[in-house]
Amino acid sequence: MHIESDDVVSVMVVNRPEMLAAHYAVPSIGAILNSINTRLDSSKVGWILKHTESKLLLCDPTSAATAKQAAKSVGIPVEVFSENESDNLNILIVR
Repeated sequence: MHIESDDVVSVMVVNRPEMLAAHYAVPSIGAILNSINTRLDSSKVGWILKHTESKLLLCDPTSAATAKQAAKSVGIPVEVFSENESDNLNILIVR
């Protein structure tokens, strides 16, 4: 995903194993983790993404609509965590 040292990776996820994994995985590659509250609307999330200069937004299916709209507004990719490939999302399966 072309994330390098000092890049910001934002995560918009409710309490699930992927959030814990992100807390270890993102810093392990030298990137900066930015957790975003799942209760914010897309304009606020977009402002956070722009202000932090995020390079990627990770989210779960419950936050996907808001996350995708916010990521689109600032022109960054978004990846959706999912348990299966049949839900027609931009899938990033975490096992």
